[in-house]
Amino acid sequence: MPEIFDSQKKKFSFPELDKLTNSGRFRSQWGSLMVSPENVSFESLDDNESIILLGRRHFITNIGWIALICVLFFVPFFWGEFPFFSNLTDNVHLSVVILWYLGISFYALVNMLMWFYN
Repeated sequence: MPEIFDSQKKKFSFPELDKLTNSGRFRSQWGSLMVSPENVSFESLDDNESIILLGRRHFITNIGWIALICVLFFVPFFWGEFPFFSNLTDNVHLSVVILWYLGISFYALVNMLMWFYN
């Protein structure tokens, strides 16, 4: 078993992480894995701690809610087919459409932030 703690340097040594760091990959803020992120901190991070790996779910896990938002975006175009919406005045119809798109925007923002910061 390789030693990961060098008592003379008082620093942890991970050869696999050194290879990943030197390769230049895994440095993107939007990626699912970051090796030794520089400008990242946590509320519970102590002074003598450092972040070695930062991982999050892969972006492909967002496809479900992104597809739902794409479908919901086009729903107001078909509201005229339903009797309830065809009887609304223009001002009420505009207000409902604005509220609809604000709700979609809020849903997208919440899901994106939950993915990015979780």
